[in-house]
Amino acid sequence: PQGDTIRRNVIRIGAIEGDTSLQALFSPLFFDLRLQAEGAGQVFVGAPADGQDHAQVGYMEYVEINAVPQAGHEFEGWYDKDGKLLGTYAQDGLAVRGDTVIRGRFVPVRHSLDLFVSPLGSGVLLGAGRYAEDTEVAVQVDPSGGYDFLGWYEADTLYSADLSFSLRLFADRYFTAKFKERRFPVSVK
Repeated sequence: PQGDTIRRNVIRIGAIEGDTSLQALFSPLFFDLRLQAEGAGQVFVGAPADGQDHAQVGYMEYVEINAVPQAGHEFEGWYDKDGKLLGTYAQDGLAVRGDTVIRGRFVPVRHSLDLFVSPLGSGVLLGAGRYAEDTEVAVQVDPSGGYDFLGWYEADTLYSADLSFSLRLFADRYFTAKFKERRFPVSVK
């Protein structure tokens, strides 16, 4: 009968006799989107100014998500509940298909310490790698035979004349251990 409300679930309609009108009313599906921060930072659904880490989102609705690291940390990526990497952009977006939990992971800022030797083969280097910010790192070179050590250079500037030194990393750094080949006088009799 027209105007009557039929239950919300799927219905079965028996034989219809005569002219009958049926009206189907649909309501949108909404799902829970929850963001969780792992480490030193904050995560937001929408703009950080909105300050929300969760939202009710319609099916396949595109939602902006943002990650803001605290000082001394950087954003590593977005991960699903199983630990699968979803993306590495701090400002990203997704379309929601069901209740969803996403984790934004923050890690301490890491810096590279790259070491080079010149000429090639004139020494063995120790200390290169990636380190957390404000880490004290020991750098060393063991000279190969037949070479005299000139010093550690950062670009064209002498940084240290010692075979080893220590420094704290606050940025990426690049050092070259420079050597000079020894020359021996030869006399023929």
